[in-house]
Amino acid sequence: MAQSDKAYQMLVAQNNPTAYNAAQAGRVQALANATLALTDADADADANAALAWVTSKAAADAAFATSDATNWDAEITAQALAVDQFAHADDAAVAAQNDAGAVAQAANMVAGAAADVAQQNADAAAAGNFGTAEANQETTSLGSFSQTLGTPWAAFEVGLAGAKAGAAATKAADLLQYVQSLGSAETTYATNDAAQYQTMVQSTDAAWKTDANAAADANQAQAGTLAGDETTFEQSDATAWQAYQVAEAQALHDQTVGQAQALHDGTNYDAPNAAFNTANQAANQAYSSAEGAAQAAQTTGDAVAEFARIQAAANALLDIQKQSAQCTDTYLNAESSDYDAEQKADAQALDTQATSDAQAQASAIQSFDQQNPSPLGRPGFGAGQRERDPNRGQHDRLAGVAWHGRS
Repeated sequence: MAQSDKAYQMLVAQNNPTAYNAAQAGRVQALANATLALTDADADADANAALAWVTSKAAADAAFATSDATNWDAEITAQALAVDQFAHADDAAVAAQNDAGAVAQAANMVAGAAADVAQQNADAAAAGNFGTAEANQETTSLGSFSQTLGTPWAAFEVGLAGAKAGAAATKAADLLQYVQSLGSAETTYATNDAAQYQTMVQSTDAAWKTDANAAADANQAQAGTLAGDETTFEQSDATAWQAYQVAEAQALHDQTVGQAQALHDGTNYDAPNAAFNTANQAANQAYSSAEGAAQAAQTTGDAVAEFARIQAAANALLDIQKQSAQCTDTYLNAESSDYDAEQKADAQALDTQATSDAQAQASAIQSFDQQNPSPLGRPGFGAGQRERDPNRGQHDRLAGVAWHGRS
């Protein structure tokens, strides 16, 4: 620029119009070239510095976003694991508590049956003893009555009462045996029922725990998938944003350089501005497309994870309902069989008692009749006997009073 100006001054001094015009034109061209070079240098320096800063910052932001998303994913995954482990431990604790309750309930069922049996046996023994004592007391009272009357009928009644008293002991033993048989049947039923009840509860608890754990695992898997989807989106978005910022900075750099060239050429800024707009639009489109694809992938992944969780929860719920129904059905079938066996044993015991009582009663009466052939115990006793016994009318009246006075 200084050399051109010196040549121009010399030509002016020579006062040569042709040379002057040529020098003037050369001086203007040299001045424009110097200005362009200076502008280009300044523009390039500024644009390059801005481009370098934006590129560096965008890379740093992307690295931070990627690292932050990775760390967040690890945190969420760890939290989901901790929640799942707690759910497993809680499921086990609930199942153990229910199992212990079933054991206690089963023990209570057996103990309650044992207490019932003890009470029933004691009641039966007391009732038998009372019946025997009552029959013996009746025999004693009738003995005194017979001595007072001194009649064959009274003697017959005393003997009959004694036979019945002998049968009363057998009936007392039969009653006790009957009640003991009932107690044995009840004990067997209670023992079997308690064991089957305990098995039902424990089997149901085991199935519930398994299905509850499966549901918890499904929740954990969903949490991990959602965290992974979010992490992938954040990292993809960070990369796309970095590319967008770099593209924008490059477009601005090119616009600045293009405007400097236009200033040198004496043209307007339409071309560099249009190029900037085109590059800016392309950068926006690329970022929007990348972000949309990342969001679509995240939405799809999240939907798949949610479906898997719902499906696992539904399967677990269906399984526990089936398992619970099966356990209950198995218990009810077994309990019905045990109850049927108890009822049959009770009926058999009742039949045995009734038969034994009837046999004892019949045997006592038959033995008494054979050992005491009194005309009062025979169908032929009647008018002929009255003629041989002048006191018979009095005996009949006393007998009628005594008979109708008994309960």
